[in-house]
Amino acid sequence: MICAVSPYHLAGRELAVMVAASISERMVTILPAPLAGVSRSAVHEAFSRHPRYLRLIESWRWMSPLWSLGIIESLHDGGDAIDDVRRSTGRIGAEPAWSPLRPYAHEETFSSDAGMLDQLPADLLKGGPDPGISVPMAAGLDAFAARHGCWSVRAGARENVGSLAGRAEGHLGRLLVSFALPVLTQASGRVILALRDELAQEAATLRTAIHAAVESAGIGSVDVRRAAGEYARAFEVVTRDRLEHDDETGLRICAGMANVQVRLLPVDAALISSVVAMRQVRARSGVAEPRTVAPVSTDGVVRALVVSPMGGVSIGPGFAGHAGR
Repeated sequence: MICAVSPYHLAGRELAVMVAASISERMVTILPAPLAGVSRSAVHEAFSRHPRYLRLIESWRWMSPLWSLGIIESLHDGGDAIDDVRRSTGRIGAEPAWSPLRPYAHEETFSSDAGMLDQLPADLLKGGPDPGISVPMAAGLDAFAARHGCWSVRAGARENVGSLAGRAEGHLGRLLVSFALPVLTQASGRVILALRDELAQEAATLRTAIHAAVESAGIGSVDVRRAAGEYARAFEVVTRDRLEHDDETGLRICAGMANVQVRLLPVDAALISSVVAMRQVRARSGVAEPRTVAPVSTDGVVRALVVSPMGGVSIGPGFAGHAGR
């Protein structure tokens, strides 16, 4: 299971990336880089000329052990998702279906050093994404994931919570199975690596069950939940002496429960849901039921893991039973 993860999730150490780091084999993301390449001299020059780029890379320092071992990568199977992001930006400008998004588009963000090393890092760091940047990035990652057989990992919008686009996306595609999963919510890269090693067998069993559920159109949902329960019980054992202690960086190790939905989405889900959200805003309809839009792309579907926090469920004795349910 190779998971495509948005750099927004990485920058915020969000729950979606912590789930991917726990159960995926590897993760692929978008790494802003100088257009001239990533030679040492080019990167150092970029750092000196673009302070926000340096701040972004520094904010990802906690993940350096995962990068070093290739668990996180920016290139996969000879492809770079930034090329798909640029194509998605072009589609917004050219295809009639996405015309409501054009006033917000920033094509220059992905075609110049000023955009890639200043505008994009600024948006990743501020936590409130600009749709002119975040939408083509999400669409590009989905297209990349669909073409390379990866899984798209995204944050879910819980009922009455989250963005209009996130709630609109919840009406798209097909839900195959959902399950609960205990996950570290705050920990260093080294702690995450140690947990991956200790729970490697349970994670592999869960991945196998998820793949089987997709192949059987959801018939294997019981096996997925059983595997998630086994993972949860093992997680409780291996984290018992770690939780609420500090890691090697002085950060308190914390955990929580995530709800993970396995969904099949149209490859244009990010574009479709954003258009729906724009229509709602323009109609001043608040949280009215979103109207779905027929997908335009013929590139098929993307397999997605949609991750949401489970409110009111804390890690403690006996928590593992939540995953089995």
